Amino acid sequence: MSDTVASLIQKLQEQRRFWVTLSEEPTRKVQVTRPTAAQMAMFQGLQGMARFQAFADLVDDWKGFSLVDLGGDSPDRVPFSRSAWDALWVDRLDWLATVFEAANNAFVKRQGQKADAEKN
Repeated sequence: MSDTVASLIQKLQEQRRFWVTLSEEPTRKVQVTRPTAAQMAMFQGLQGMARFQAFADLVDDWKGFSLVDLGGDSPDRVPFSRSAWDALWVDRLDWLATVFEAANNAFVKRQGQKADAEKN
């Protein structure tokens, strides 16, 4: 693959990422990747925990999480890890609902933009 193609693919992937605020005090944010049309179609067929996990998997980074969030007593920040996120969201469905709503809204907005572009 040429450097140009690889660069364009990376740019497309970066354009799909956005930050979602889960809480204000303390401020916790997660980076979500806007789902593709194929992913959204797949999500429609999922139920229960499989559907929850599919949306949780759209998160690939965070800001503002500390050892306290993981049950510790230190306010030291912790880097994102998939296993830490998975351990947290299962008890915070409100956070997952926020991720779901943001991902769904981003998808709908992108589909509208594509439809508008095709009209022109």
